[in-house]
Amino acid sequence: MGKEYPVYEPSRDKPRGPHELPHSRAADKPRIFVIAAGVDRTDGERVPWIVFKDEAQAVALQNASQLRNKDRVLRVIDVMKEAVVLLSASLEEIGDVYAIYGFSSHGRRNVEVYPVKAFAESLSPEVKSRMITDFKEQTQAVLSRVGDATGNFREIDRLDSVRQLPPPVSESVASLVDRARDFRAKVGYETALSECRSETETVDALSAVDQGTRNIAGNDASAANSGLTDFLKDNPEPMVDTQRPLWRYLTSMRLLCSRLEKEAEIHLERAGAFASAGRTGDAIREYQEAYRIFPNPAAAEKIRQLQRNSLGL
Repeated sequence: MGKEYPVYEPSRDKPRGPHELPHSRAADKPRIFVIAAGVDRTDGERVPWIVFKDEAQAVALQNASQLRNKDRVLRVIDVMKEAVVLLSASLEEIGDVYAIYGFSSHGRRNVEVYPVKAFAESLSPEVKSRMITDFKEQTQAVLSRVGDATGNFREIDRLDSVRQLPPPVSESVASLVDRARDFRAKVGYETALSECRSETETVDALSAVDQGTRNIAGNDASAANSGLTDFLKDNPEPMVDTQRPLWRYLTSMRLLCSRLEKEAEIHLERAGAFASAGRTGDAIREYQEAYRIFPNPAAAEKIRQLQRNSLGL
């Protein structure tokens, strides 16, 4: 990061908690030690940590609380990504030099490297403008790929016409979602909303497409309907005309799922009544019809239970 720093072995110096930092043996020599980042388990809680030393210590301790959030489960990769943002913010505060490079890839192929900030640059308006431009371009590129994979967002009228996004396209959506999260953290949430609100909503919509089509392809229309309903409740209308085909696609999928769920509910009620009356065969047939109309794991489990019971298992 512009100069050489002493490096600790993480296995030897990794703290047990987020506030236990190794102490300097030469306090009269201002130095910065960037040791590592990861996740510990403390009383069953996943505790993310990142360790700085000396000059950066106070900044790191102040900022480390940003990585602790009991309301969401953090994967190790999430912590590592957020640790990069925290590291950048800390180095910015203490006035050290650093660079930021991002990358986007389709799995292990077609890796694109984005020079966001060089060592000689500060996080200036010019750098932020470059980050905004790159984010907008990547969002448009992924939107086009998803459009191609869905027949230009052709509206859905049958569940069996829904296809999961091809793996490379799904990977590009996941990469874009991660980049959007990092982008908001780096440029600031206010800047992201004022400069890229439509792109941010597009990213969320593309994620809803990816998850919804995956759920339907995995015979879980109930999860798809729930996710689509939540998204469209928060984002009922597109901000710009270019988003309309995407929103129509999502809306058509949700309307179809809602209609089929109501149709399946009639058969589920009949199945429950038959099961209560001991008419296992009729109950199984009704559950199977409900599953055919609106596949979901709950109906599938009912069928398995009744079949096991009928065999005395």
